[in-house]
Amino acid sequence: MSVSVFRINEEDDSFDLDFELPVASEACLTKFWQTAIDELGIKRVRNGTELKKEHLQSILNKLEQLRNWAEYNL
Repeated sequence: MSVSVFRINEEDDSFDLDFELPVASEACLTKFWQTAIDELGIKRVRNGTELKKEHLQSILNKLEQLRNWAEYNL
């Protein structure tokens, strides 16, 4: 299993199977991301999280925090 970003069809909440963006392996998520998410107290980056356009800036900020954590800790 891996971590991916999918686009959801707003009309019927189905996944757009033509769009998938691989992000990380499950092992990477468990070993690194989850540790950083817990230490930083990040709530929005979780398994199965549905994000909308209005969440974009907030998510980008959280991803920046994760990147900074990784640079310092890894």
